[in-house]
Amino acid sequence: MKNILRQFIVVFLGLAIGIASSVLAFIYGWGLEAKSWAWIIGAGFFGQMLALIVMEIGKDDRKTGG
Repeated sequence: MKNILRQFIVVFLGLAIGIASSVLAFIYGWGLEAKSWAWIIGAGFFGQMLALIVMEIGKDDRKTGG
């Protein structure tokens, strides 16, 4: 039960990071026209990669010491 709860929390955190990075890219990168390509590429790509990494950690089924 602990492992399922841990996985849920970590995957939920990954999804939250993905949504937050998308919103930041929309706010600081777009507007009515592209304002900042650095925000569009940085928050869009690296934010999504961070979210995917966090979700993969959450799906890990190895037994921990606890």
